[in-house]
Order: sequence, then C-alpha cells, then structure tokens
Amino acid sequence: MKHLMMALVISFSAFSQDSERSNFFKENYTSTTTLGIVGNYDGRFSNEGESKIQKGLAVEVNTLHGLFFFNYVSVSVGLGIDWNIDRTFWTLPVLADLRVYFNEHGNDNSPFVFLQMGKNIQINNVFKEGRPVKLGVGITLEESERLQYILEMHKKFKEVVFIGERGFYNVTGFGVSFGIKF
Repeated sequence: MKHLMMALVISFSAFSQDSERSNFFKENYTSTTTLGIVGNYDGRFSNEGESKIQKGLAVEVNTLHGLFFFNYVSVSVGLGIDWNIDRTFWTLPVLADLRVYFNEHGNDNSPFVFLQMGKNIQINNVFKEGRPVKLGVGITLEESERLQYILEMHKKFKEVVFIGERGFYNVTGFGVSFGIKF
C-alpha cells in the first residue's frame, strides 16, 4: 500500500509538469468525503470455534481523492476512521475506491455503483488491525459542476483483529452515507 501511495504522488506531480496534462488533472480530479452510519452484525470467531453474534452500530468518516478515467470511472485512495459503538473499538483504514457513474464525471444527478476495499492500520492498542470492504450504490445530487452532494447505500464487511486475543471479529452491516464531492 505504501508503494501505491508513492506511485500516486509521483503520477500527480508528473501531471503538473505540462500545461496540457495540468488541464487533464484539473478536469478529472475528484475528492469525496462521506459520513456514514452502519447497522452491524458482529460475529466473534476464534481458534476454538467460539461464535457469538451481536447487533450494533458503527459511525465512519471517509475521505477519498483520485482521478476520473474515461469520464465515467473514478479511481481514488484515501483514509477513513470507523468507530464500532457497541464494541467500542476504532479502526483506521487506508482505502482504495472504484466508482462507475452513469453520467459524465458524476454530474447531473448521476447514479453510481462503487467498491471500496482497504487495510486497517494498527496503532498501539487504539486502532485495530483488519480489512474493510464496502459494496454499494448511490447518487450525486448536483449543486454545481464542481460540487455535488452524495447519498450512498452499502453493504459492509469488516474483519477486526484484537491484540492479545485469539481469533477475530467479522462485522457485516448495511449502511447509509451522506457526503460531498468536489
């Protein structure tokens, strides 16, 4: 993932070297920030086969930055923060996001589908390790050509690994996200 981030930074700086490429970058850049609420079903799995299901909620904030390709497909990378309320653990995922819009650049109240995958960064005992995956549909509600509001509905799968415990949590949930896209 570290190499992917460096490649993106290098490619962004390469676009800024030439005025023609600079225009390509300006017209095809996308930035999206969302706030989501997810209803979770948590299952605990361990080496001994222990299983326990809990219902709960999670709140997440994601920020993604990327480029449009072929005017209808955006590829972005970003960071998120995710708080599972009932289990009271935090995750900090590095995310890759692929979106396919039905209208050019997601303008004109465009519906879209998306796939978001990532890896949680473990920081001490605060942020937990694991992997999130989100699959969903949404719509952009256009305020202007450079600003749209976003409404998403998604299914989320998340694996969370705890330090000092055997096993891991699998979290499956359905959620709704609201956001803005520049």
